[in-house]
This record gives sequence, structure tokens and C-alpha cells, in this order.
Amino acid sequence: MDEHLKGVYLREVSKQCDFALQAAMHVNGALEVLRSDELRGSGQINKNAIHGEVFRNLHSLLTHASNISRLLWPPRPLRKRGETDEQYKARQASTSARGQKLRELLKIRSNDHPLKSRTLRDHLEHFDERLDNWATTSEHRNILQDYIGPPGGIVGLEASDRMREFDPASTNVTFCGETYNVQALVTAIEELTATAKQKVEEIWHSPPA
Repeated sequence: MDEHLKGVYLREVSKQCDFALQAAMHVNGALEVLRSDELRGSGQINKNAIHGEVFRNLHSLLTHASNISRLLWPPRPLRKRGETDEQYKARQASTSARGQKLRELLKIRSNDHPLKSRTLRDHLEHFDERLDNWATTSEHRNILQDYIGPPGGIVGLEASDRMREFDPASTNVTFCGETYNVQALVTAIEELTATAKQKVEEIWHSPPA
């Protein structure tokens, strides 16, 4: 990977980090509206709409986090029509090498980095499949969606009936009994964007050798 390509890929990492952090900012803004209304006791806001804003921006945050993850830990590429075994293996190797090089440039050495896992993003991206599974397996067909509050705020439901929950106090998102911490993800993105921007600056603004 030459210097120009390094700059291109790192700039894309930086851009996706910016988009993710903007979404996190909008999540905080929507939560502040909810808190302010509760403190005033006015009850004048449309809570369903604000809840929708929280989860829409959480989804956006996770989508951009997934884009970063794919740049740094690329999945195996789909085989192109007409591609020979040799061509496909070469493209796989190139894709894997790209991810490794970017991780090296960004000094990512941990195998349990918060951005590496795409499980929660997959839940949201394939939400139709999760609903299909719920429709065929849920005994009582109860369902909880877009709930904001402590985990014990609503009881009596099976874990598989609880979808898209967010606890602002812990910043945990829970999906069908699986819990993920959003703040850990945001902190990792904040650290990554600073490094990515610095590397882009070094590559594209350094004097020629």
C-alpha cells in the first residue's frame, strides 16, 4: 500500500469516525430533551418521537462503527462473477493485508477492540430476520421495542421478546438479552479519530522524500 492509498483509506476511517460521533451527539441531544421535560413535568413533548430519534441515531452510530470495523477488519469478500480461483485468492489476500496495514498505522493491537465486533450492528441490520424468528418462536407474542430506561423498568417479558432497549445511565444497549456498551464504542472511536487525522496529516502534508 503506497502513501497515497494509505491517506485515502485513513481519511475514510476518519470520516466514518466523524459521522459516528455526530450521531452520538444527537443521541445525547435527544436524551437531554427527555430529561428536561421530565424535570419540568410539562409532558408537552412527543416522547415516542424523541425515543425514535434516540434509536435512529444509535442505529446511525452503529452503522458508521460497522463501516470503520469493515475497513480495519475486512470480512471475506464476495466472489465476483467470472473470477478465477487465483484471482479470488489474490483479492482476499489484498483485502486482508489492507486491514492489517491500517491497524498497524493506527496502532491497534488488541484482539478484543470494541470496534471489532459487529454483532449488535448485525442484529439491527438484519432486524427483519430477528422479527421472523420472534414471530415463529415467541410463546406469548409480547414485544418490547425502543424502550429507554433501566433494565428492571419493565418486567415479565422473555429476553427474546425484548428488542432495542437503551439504558442512558449505563449507556448499555440490549437486544434479545445481549447487552453492549455504547460508551466503550464511542470512546474507542474518539481515540481512533485523533490518531487517524494525525496520520492523514503526516502522509499528505509531509514534504516529499
